[in-house]
Amino acid sequence: MLSSILDPARVILGGGVAKAGEQLLEPVREAFRRHAFPMLADRVEIVRAAAIDEGGLLGAAALVARATAGDRTREMRAGVP
Repeated sequence: MLSSILDPARVILGGGVAKAGEQLLEPVREAFRRHAFPMLADRVEIVRAAAIDEGGLLGAAALVARATAGDRTREMRAGVP
């Protein structure tokens, strides 16, 4: 199971799937507890994303910000004002 490799504190579900709310989340939590290693089953929180429909947009913006910051960092190392 991927959670045993990544060891997340939280799994966040977004997009159209998350609109189902607790109707979906509770069965997902139960399945996770059933299949996860016991030490992970109680530690990992499974929640709905706060920005259900904006997740893709926010992720894209974060990638652009990271790429832009990375370019500026390389320029600064090279002495470009």
